Amino acid sequence: MILVADSCSIKTNWLLAHPIYGKLDFKSQGINPLFQNEREIERIITGLEISNDFVSQVKEIHFFGAGCFSPDRRETLCNVLSKKFVNAFVNVENDLLGVAYSCLASNAGIVALLDVNSNAAYYDGYELYDAKYGIGYILGDDASEIHIGKRILSDFLYGNLPNDLSSDFAHEYKITKESVIKSTYQKQTTQNYLYLFADFVKNNASHLYCQQMLSDVFQHFIDLTIKTIPDYTSKKCSFIGSVANSYANLLQQICVRNRIKVENITNRSIEHLLEYISHAQTTCEID
Repeated sequence: MILVADSCSIKTNWLLAHPIYGKLDFKSQGINPLFQNEREIERIITGLEISNDFVSQVKEIHFFGAGCFSPDRRETLCNVLSKKFVNAFVNVENDLLGVAYSCLASNAGIVALLDVNSNAAYYDGYELYDAKYGIGYILGDDASEIHIGKRILSDFLYGNLPNDLSSDFAHEYKITKESVIKSTYQKQTTQNYLYLFADFVKNNASHLYCQQMLSDVFQHFIDLTIKTIPDYTSKKCSFIGSVANSYANLLQQICVRNRIKVENITNRSIEHLLEYISHAQTTCEID
């Protein structure tokens, strides 16, 4: 049996290909070795809602996650997964390669992840190139849900929101400067906290402030990532993730302005990721 995982900093989606029961999906807390130590990751893996019978039958695990960009962090996660799935071959890769597999399969192009986290790179059908690999939500992840949540929270605290939005924001979240500081600087769940405020932007997406703010963060993301890829205007670009999917029309307009050829804009799909891995294995067996 094959078990595939697609993880961001907030949640992890798991999909098990069972020969009798078909595809079985479940979720867990997000796993990111950039912010979590081995003990914290082991606690999450140990608590996975999967029967022991299935655990012993898993022969392969393919884990794609945020923060899995260096050999040492991938090794940490491999070790923890191997402790639980003792009969399985374990492969850990970064989340951007996973979305490239699910979105582009074996086709070349630029893949841009705009989700809880964000990144972009050129994918040649096999490997990623020119990726500005994760410097984390504090210094990076521009145009991600965490970044958008941080942006509107900051504007609210600085008094930079229009009066109508500021009133609605205060009524909905009932926060104070002190409570925000405590939640962002004195707790380990900062990412989850900032992520919550992105919903406010989504619910007020037609407001002029939100339109302008989103335009700014999308343009900044494009400048930092896509425009650093050689000959980016000649390559097709696929955007994937919750942010890209939610603001597809606005994102399309900004791409036109920057001469970016948009191939598609979709949400993440762990089913497509499993299909790609299964197909790749079948092809290898035939070869």
